[in-house]
Amino acid sequence: MIPLLVAAAFCMPHEAVSTILEREHHEVVIGVALTADDKVMEVYVSPEGTWTITVTTPEGLSCILGTGEGWESVQPKVGEGA
Repeated sequence: MIPLLVAAAFCMPHEAVSTILEREHHEVVIGVALTADDKVMEVYVSPEGTWTITVTTPEGLSCILGTGEGWESVQPKVGEGA
């Protein structure tokens, strides 16, 4: 697990970040969103519950914004937001 203080400054090409998270931490992408400033945010999660949030620039540079443990996916209740 990358400590949060180090993670804030950890940037490299998207392919490299993705490969490290998949191979070393068994994390896969479970969600993707476009930010207001045209960057791509991704949430990676492992079966063990570790998680990482990255943001990738249009040029392909990915930075880790945060990491942690204890991820739990939840389903929205019927009638609640999408």
